[in-house]
Amino acid sequence: MKTSKRSLIDKIIIAVLLCIFCYSAFRFFTSYREYKEGIEIYEEAGKIAEIPKAEVIEKSGTLWDSNLLPTITVDKLAKMNLAALKKKNSQVEGWIFIPGTRVNYPFVYGNDNEYYLTHTWDKKYNWMGAIFMDVRGKADFSDFNTIIYGHNLKNTEMFSGLLKYGKQDYFDEHKYMYIITESKIERYEAFAAYEADVNGHVFAFAPETKNNKRRFIDKSEEQSEVVGETSPKTDDKLITLSTCTGTGHATRWVVQFVLVE
Repeated sequence: MKTSKRSLIDKIIIAVLLCIFCYSAFRFFTSYREYKEGIEIYEEAGKIAEIPKAEVIEKSGTLWDSNLLPTITVDKLAKMNLAALKKKNSQVEGWIFIPGTRVNYPFVYGNDNEYYLTHTWDKKYNWMGAIFMDVRGKADFSDFNTIIYGHNLKNTEMFSGLLKYGKQDYFDEHKYMYIITESKIERYEAFAAYEADVNGHVFAFAPETKNNKRRFIDKSEEQSEVVGETSPKTDDKLITLSTCTGTGHATRWVVQFVLVE
């Protein structure tokens, strides 16, 4: 009797373990498929926009310093076919590029801050989501601080690499960011990187008075885990890149940039 009862318990344990294994295998396969499809979708975006993959080039004729190679020439970026992307999705506003990193994507301005968490730039459902602007701000970057969101993913895509900006060496070596729209190319320089409270100053859209701007800049620099070479002024334009920390929903990891060219 005891032997039979023990045998039944063993069978139940084995069944439970098999269920756990099958579920884990299913989740792994699903995640792998989602990531693979997402990567292919963004590779296709690059082809549609006619942007070449990053390549090693000589310093002459480029917009960037030699220590940021491999990179892409400004002439090639200027010829990017954003109009072709907008034909597929009118909410595409431009392209974001940080030399020497995997940040090389189209970005969108949607109807809310939820949809593109689970949809790619061309509105396909995918866990990778899209790089998207905070809809509380203006799509033309005319706000004092423009917020752009992207996922922190295990496959290192989207904004995952932003967490590396917590190290001073990495911060210094990847300090330039480029925003390309149909009308212009702008260069931004990183000035702060830190873990920010979701209810903190970074995500608040306070009245754009000179005093509020000064407090915003001071607070950002005080919280920063690294030191930037450029300190913004109150009449500058800022961009905050935001991603998940991987440690909960109360905070976000942010890297902040100031327009320099």
